[in-house]
Amino acid sequence: ELIKMRRKNQITQVKLFKEFDKIQEKIVNKSKEAESMGFSSDREFAVYKTLEYTLDDAKGITGQIFQGIEEELSITDWQVKGEVKKSMRKNIKDVLRGKVESNDIQSITVSLVDLIKRN
Repeated sequence: ELIKMRRKNQITQVKLFKEFDKIQEKIVNKSKEAESMGFSSDREFAVYKTLEYTLDDAKGITGQIFQGIEEELSITDWQVKGEVKKSMRKNIKDVLRGKVESNDIQSITVSLVDLIKRN
């Protein structure tokens, strides 16, 4: 969006660089926050941030999820392998059972696998 604005001369180059600095600062702060909380990857932090407002022990549950899918994440090109993603969903569901409403488990699980895939 900023680049489009610059091309249309809607923003000065100085303002563009200041906005880039703000974006970079957000990225650095996000990484520092994730690291200070003990997360070893952006994937883990993204899952935690997704769960933190709906589950009491989001940090612990995030850890359990990643322990459960550790093997699948080590498979090359797991993102395009249906059986691997199916196994991941099963493992995530196992962790979430009893912690979220049973009606919500499927949608949360699909969302989390998609989130992990994107990160």
